[in-house]
Amino acid sequence: MTDRHQSFLQEMSKAVIDDVVKVLDAPGNNCN
Repeated sequence: MTDRHQSFLQEMSKAVIDDVVKVLDAPGNNCN
């Protein structure tokens, strides 16, 4: 695996995690 591919996967992972955190922290979603 190349360094470019590695960094790309890391950036994608960060973006996905950020989206999940936003959804979990969003007001109203905790009522489910």
